[in-house]
Amino acid sequence: TTERRHFTLNRFRLSHITQRVLLYASLIVVGVVWAIPFVWIVVSSLKVEKNILTYPVRWIPDPFTLENYREVLDRFPIDQWLLNSFIVSFSTVLLSLIAVCLGAYALARMEFRGRKFVYMLILASFLLPTDVTLVPLFLGFSKLKVLDSYFSLISVGIADAFNLFLLTQFFQTFPKELEDAARIDGCSRLGVLRHMLLPLSKPALVTAALFSFFTSWNNFTWPLIAVDSDAHRTLPVGIATFIAAAEGWATFYGVIMAGAVI
Repeated sequence: TTERRHFTLNRFRLSHITQRVLLYASLIVVGVVWAIPFVWIVVSSLKVEKNILTYPVRWIPDPFTLENYREVLDRFPIDQWLLNSFIVSFSTVLLSLIAVCLGAYALARMEFRGRKFVYMLILASFLLPTDVTLVPLFLGFSKLKVLDSYFSLISVGIADAFNLFLLTQFFQTFPKELEDAARIDGCSRLGVLRHMLLPLSKPALVTAALFSFFTSWNNFTWPLIAVDSDAHRTLPVGIATFIAAAEGWATFYGVIMAGAVI
């Protein structure tokens, strides 16, 4: 019986090790496949223009050059674009979390007339394509005379329906008795949110912050429409101007790749 137990235990351990080896091997393969385009971008940025689109692909730059990076830094204000992207993204995350936390707390923990209707209306906004809002947004900001400003780039990302849905669902998982106990001790609703719910909601807050940051950072269409100067242009739109700045019909892929790497 003892030998049989040892045999079963060793067999289980071997099976467990085999599963982990297969899992990590699969992850390595997937990781390599996902990394290939990024490696190609970096390698292409270090090549001379005529060697970028050669076939088969040359993974080692020959000759090696930094001319593409020098041209990007000399011809384009990429440092300003990078600063603008950071300002817009971090400001959007901060203001969005404040607005979404307040809204999610009201929808999850407070009872008021029309609460479910408001919540369903917010969820219905998921069905609204982003493109149909561009014209109303442009006309509204144009009348307010705030186009080509940080305000026009930041304000559109504050009211995030997905993050509101995420935090509302997360707040609803907390027992109501915890909030009732805090209210009996004299804590206000904002105090409950600040001292009890938010410290317990760090995973959801980090997730919401990451979604908000990357959505704002990668946003291309609205900054392209709302901004027409380098003073407020963000990095994705700035990199797209590399193609527009090409001489004649030529497209300089080395410069584009260098900008993408930066």
